[in-house]
Amino acid sequence: MVANGTYLTNFPFARPLYFPAIGYSIWGEIRDDAIRPKYGLPAKKMLPALEDSLARQKSFLDWATFDCVVSTDKNQTAVATGEFKKSWQENSRNFYQYRVDTIMNNAFVILSGKYEVARDRHKEIAIEIYYDKKHPYNLGRMIAGVKSAFDYCTKNFSLYPYKTLRIVEVPDYGIIGGNARSQPTVFTWTENGGFISNLEDSTAIDVVFNTTTHEMAHQWWGHIVKAAEAEGGGVLVETMAQWVRVMCMQQRYGVEKTQRFRQKEMDDYLSSRARQQVDEPPMMRSTTQAYLNYDKGTLVMYALQDYIGETRVNAALRKLVDQFGFKEAPYPTTVDLITAFREVTPDSLQFVITDLFETITLYDNKVEEAKCTALANGKFQVNLKTQTRKLRADGKGNETEIAMLDYMDIGVFGENGKTLYLAKHKLTRNDNAFVLVIDEKPVEAGVDPYVKLIDKNPENNRAAVQFVASGTN
Repeated sequence: MVANGTYLTNFPFARPLYFPAIGYSIWGEIRDDAIRPKYGLPAKKMLPALEDSLARQKSFLDWATFDCVVSTDKNQTAVATGEFKKSWQENSRNFYQYRVDTIMNNAFVILSGKYEVARDRHKEIAIEIYYDKKHPYNLGRMIAGVKSAFDYCTKNFSLYPYKTLRIVEVPDYGIIGGNARSQPTVFTWTENGGFISNLEDSTAIDVVFNTTTHEMAHQWWGHIVKAAEAEGGGVLVETMAQWVRVMCMQQRYGVEKTQRFRQKEMDDYLSSRARQQVDEPPMMRSTTQAYLNYDKGTLVMYALQDYIGETRVNAALRKLVDQFGFKEAPYPTTVDLITAFREVTPDSLQFVITDLFETITLYDNKVEEAKCTALANGKFQVNLKTQTRKLRADGKGNETEIAMLDYMDIGVFGENGKTLYLAKHKLTRNDNAFVLVIDEKPVEAGVDPYVKLIDKNPENNRAAVQFVASGTN
């Protein structure tokens, strides 16, 4: 509670707790394994196992109805979860009523500040941004992000259940553990996390648009579909929001910037897993590890759509929304997610689900040689030699090489990165040789050249093409 920018929430993992909560919450338990032994407590298991049938009877938050009247200073505006119903003045104070006309996830906020308001409308929803008048820089990007994610989610998952979406600026210290947080109908965002971000460099990744699409996606993933309080819960919330984020980014900014974003996610995942002091689980058993739910989650979902197609991925996700949206227990787990993915995946690609979600699978792919000969008919013959290794890791990072039986991109590129050839080849051995005839002069060639698979050394997936005289190797 501050003079300008008060932010109160009932999120169970937010501190301090301002509101009473009914029932027992695991988020109130001592989580530091260095402290627990002092009280005779065993090491903390972050979440119940997937096999725990009782875990499916409980979600991180309950369904609730919400009706709020809040008053504030006469020179401030109060904002809360839900639809605005009315406002009035009394005893030199401003009063506001907000209410959700249906049920919602029990995650509400109450905010107050000296706000300017930017308004827009998209199809059937009103968009409002409450911001400090000194921070108008990125409002257009935020509105564009809301519209992009709204269109993607309503097309692929379900209708938006409310009439309004609000974004509210809060002080930097308002949100612990991130820059933005989504609640039904509203998400809060720190000033330094997006409102004053400098995006004058047009080549930079648009973090404001990206964050907006992620938080908007939570209106479906986390607020319409709630995960069971079990292993893998973060996949059904954060990874699904990352999926919407990367798809919206690709629609707006194209493949090249999306590739750069995925490369950042790859770097963050690989460096984070190397620093972890606790065992790394497969994706389906992730708990609160951000490097899995966000970074690796982006990578596995992008790889999945590359193999089976975006339409099939979203068909599986729509089925989950239809089955579990706004429903009581049993709540979904990653077992339900994987089952839905397997149903839309051809038999020949079922191994992809195992690699991406059920195991820790890594690759070490590289180009050994890339040579080219100019042909008499004006075309070019590229002789490409590659080495590929497929690895399975345990939670401690110990790796075991396994048999290669994968479909992998082989690509040849020309000036300015122009794609001259790109197709999946079935690889059944480590060392492979390809002879490709293309129409234009090549510059570069590679194996998994866009690094769609999790590669330990992605920098050697491509190599410059060397030209040789006709008749030589």
